[in-house]
Amino acid sequence: MEKSKELFRPLTNFYYGSLLVIMIALGAGAFFLASSFIQNEQKRASISSLQVEQSLETEHRYIVEEFFTSSYESIFIRVSHSLQKFGSPKFELYLYNNEGQCLLAKSEKDLEIPCKTNISADEGQLFYKSDLKLGSTRLGTIKVLIEDRFQFFTGSILRYAFVNYLPILLLVPLLWIVWAFFSRKYILIPFYRQMMALEKEKVSTDIIRQIIHDTKGEIASLDLAICELDDREKAEEMKQTLNHIRESFSNLSHHKEGIVTTVREVPLKANDLFNDFIEQQKIKYKKHSPQVIIESSSKIDFDHKVKVDSNTFYRVLSNLVENSVTAPNSDKVIRLKINFTETKDKTIFSIEDNGDGISEEIKDKLFIKGFTTKKTGTGQGLAYIQEVVKGWKGKISFETKILDGRGTIFTIEIPAYLKTKVVILDDATKLLYRYKKIVERFGHQTETFEDISSLLNRSETFDTDTIFLLDFNLSDSSNGGEVAKKLHHLGMKNVYLHSGNPSLSHDDYPFVKGILSKGNFMETIAQVGIG
Repeated sequence: MEKSKELFRPLTNFYYGSLLVIMIALGAGAFFLASSFIQNEQKRASISSLQVEQSLETEHRYIVEEFFTSSYESIFIRVSHSLQKFGSPKFELYLYNNEGQCLLAKSEKDLEIPCKTNISADEGQLFYKSDLKLGSTRLGTIKVLIEDRFQFFTGSILRYAFVNYLPILLLVPLLWIVWAFFSRKYILIPFYRQMMALEKEKVSTDIIRQIIHDTKGEIASLDLAICELDDREKAEEMKQTLNHIRESFSNLSHHKEGIVTTVREVPLKANDLFNDFIEQQKIKYKKHSPQVIIESSSKIDFDHKVKVDSNTFYRVLSNLVENSVTAPNSDKVIRLKINFTETKDKTIFSIEDNGDGISEEIKDKLFIKGFTTKKTGTGQGLAYIQEVVKGWKGKISFETKILDGRGTIFTIEIPAYLKTKVVILDDATKLLYRYKKIVERFGHQTETFEDISSLLNRSETFDTDTIFLLDFNLSDSSNGGEVAKKLHHLGMKNVYLHSGNPSLSHDDYPFVKGILSKGNFMETIAQVGIG
């Protein structure tokens, strides 16, 4: 667990670093917004104080008239309306006569409040006071105590936040991009290299395990052969050699850097591969103890080829044979049936034994890498086989306890490498000959034509999957496009124009599968999918 945490620590650092960058940017933005908002409202407050005083002064003449007629409620309504444009703040209205007697004391909710003689503004309050005179005669006094909280923005808070906070929102991706560039160089790329190194280590280890697995059976056979030697001195010498080999395998893990597997898969006759393999196995198990009897049969109906690497093919089947030989078996004699059959589009190899079968508990685990029931097993064999067979676009399956609760049969199906018919039209005889040789070198059938009429005369005999490579510019002023159109009407699916004219457009010939450059024929057949 601790090792896993240490391995992924760079990603953890990147994750928490990203969160920290975003939080710093948002925090800085919130601080900037709050400070700018407060500064803005402080300016608004000073403006509002002056505006409130001016607004009440404009009502002064009407207030005096209503005070003279003792319309005190009208004065309250007038003050309330006057303050509505400032967001209807809380206020207290006091009216006094010349003797200082309180005539009216009301709050903004039209509630009676205790009358105060000495009124002063606290922090966050505005205080308005004015004498009420009619001519030179003083009638009384008006005092208004107004809560200054209405100054905190009476407009759209969303609009204010958007206008002022937008630059900060842009700061978040900007800071994250800077952080991402920094992380890429100092966190992510080193982490990627570390993971690649671990993957290389894993691949190297798997290769080593596979080599040990493949060779283990051969060493066991040699051990048995040594025991049957009459020359004890020679037997001891060979046993020491085998011990050196085992020691080399145990040290192989210290020298696994630079191990590279190169596999060249080419079409090979399946029957030849099968016969060679049978001969190898019969020689290998000729003097095996307990006795191993190998029977084989082949049914060759199509003489298919398979596109495999011969060494890998032998290794796969050898692993299956080795598993059958070493599997639990109550009989004294191990009997193997190795069969080869062909269908129209695939080849099938099967290896059947007379062992005790595979238990239900482990059937689903057989192809899991690392799973083994053998004390000295590596768990690489069947997993490796399945991986290789999938690479051949084939499949592997098995049946067990097929007769009286005994025996197991493994079956490998590989798609046959079917020849493709390639028809080439070109009026240059030398080019046709060269094209024909190249295509046939890749194992395909070729038919060539130098003129349109001879090709069209044979057109109805071709299969719809035939590949047609048609030269566009022919010497008799005709072109391959005309032939392509006729072949298209006949249902041919793989018609290509072959031209040295780079301006030739597929839009002009939508019925062809492609227009290929005539510059490099190897590239042409690779694009067609036959090279």
